Amino acid sequence: MRLAMRNKFEYDEEKDQFICPNGEILTRKVEYEYNGKSLYAYYGANCGECPFRSECAGKGKKRIITSDGYEAERRRMAARMRSEEGKEEYKKRKETVEWPSGNIKHNLKFREFLTRGIEKVRIEHNLVCTAHNLKVMWAKLWGNGDSLCKIKGLVFSR
Repeated sequence: MRLAMRNKFEYDEEKDQFICPNGEILTRKVEYEYNGKSLYAYYGANCGECPFRSECAGKGKKRIITSDGYEAERRRMAARMRSEEGKEEYKKRKETVEWPSGNIKHNLKFREFLTRGIEKVRIEHNLVCTAHNLKVMWAKLWGNGDSLCKIKGLVFSR
């Protein structure tokens, strides 16, 4: 519930602070490193007097929000994805990314690599992508007579 509550806090990029639903300010007071990443802790000032304290921070506690420094970018991207243009752009994933992955996992039943080591896994991945591409090409060429230039959904690995 606390994570859902975090989304109700506004973020002021210029002042680098969060504003709670009650209008109180959480300022950045601590910077630390965790698993090689810099994190920042924002503490609330008047949580003791807040009527939402039990929902937000718990009884007898102050609200603390931890951020990685990309809060503004994350919120801008979320707002862009909520727009009509963003929703249309996201729909393209079904045609380009999602269905080849689903085909490889479900139809080709490829859910884990059988080899170990980067080079061997890369070779195995290339073989699976080739199998997917051949199935798509076969269906396009012989299934409904389309030409090679109209093939969509091919997967290429690096």
